[in-house]
Amino acid sequence: LERVHVRVGRTVTEMETLAPEGAGYPKYASGVAYSEIGLVLLTEQPRYPGERHDLVQIFRHELAHVALHDAVGHRNVPRWFNEGFAVHASGEAVTDRMQTLWTATLAGNLLPLADLAQRFPADATDASIAYAQAADVVRYLLRSHESYRFRALIERLRTGQDFEAALSDAYATDLSNLEYEWREDVARRYTFWPVLFSGSMVWMGA
Repeated sequence: LERVHVRVGRTVTEMETLAPEGAGYPKYASGVAYSEIGLVLLTEQPRYPGERHDLVQIFRHELAHVALHDAVGHRNVPRWFNEGFAVHASGEAVTDRMQTLWTATLAGNLLPLADLAQRFPADATDASIAYAQAADVVRYLLRSHESYRFRALIERLRTGQDFEAALSDAYATDLSNLEYEWREDVARRYTFWPVLFSGSMVWMGA
């Protein structure tokens, strides 16, 4: 991290007044990073009453955005990669993300990565799927026997390659094949849970 300036509002309303003039702001967020200028905004109180509000995790999430922006030489990356890295790095809401992915996988509601390249859904439910999905794709890229490829991907982005070319060189695959392999991995990991927790299996376990 080269330079970070942090502004903390006591409430969400106050936090929004601390944003740069004319800058966009996601209406569901309790923190936001303007990585191009090294600015992080946080709110001391949760956006919604009773909402789980871990300020340390939120701060870690926003710092991860700025750190990634620095690491790739201030170049643009797909939105899903940016958000996925921040969620994965902050370690936030792991159980909630697993449940969201499980539900979305079984319901066939996973979102195409191409749709998440520029922006995330405004709807809170679809946004939760997008964040969980993006974080899990980054987890898949960072799996232990492939972590050296992730470092190579970041280095190629830093030298000026666009994301598709850097992904192809680092992982010997393109985005469509990566998404296919990831969806196969998700299907293996999540579709067995309903069977495991069905009534008959619980009684057998008992």
